[in-house]
Amino acid sequence: SVSVRIYNELGQQVRVLAAEAVRPAGSYQFVWDGRDQAGRFQASGTYVLVLAVNGASETHKLTLLH
Repeated sequence: SVSVRIYNELGQQVRVLAAEAVRPAGSYQFVWDGRDQAGRFQASGTYVLVLAVNGASETHKLTLLH
């Protein structure tokens, strides 16, 4: 299973791009438009993307600029 989640600097989840989705092997692209789950634009700043695949996870810092 695959999940892609974005968190703000306070550790609050702001968006789920993929939630425990079962996908066949392959390449995928996920695009974050800078909005939270409710569709509100988020402030410029640093965010953390957490990618989890089959129980293993990695994090990546993102910088959002308006």
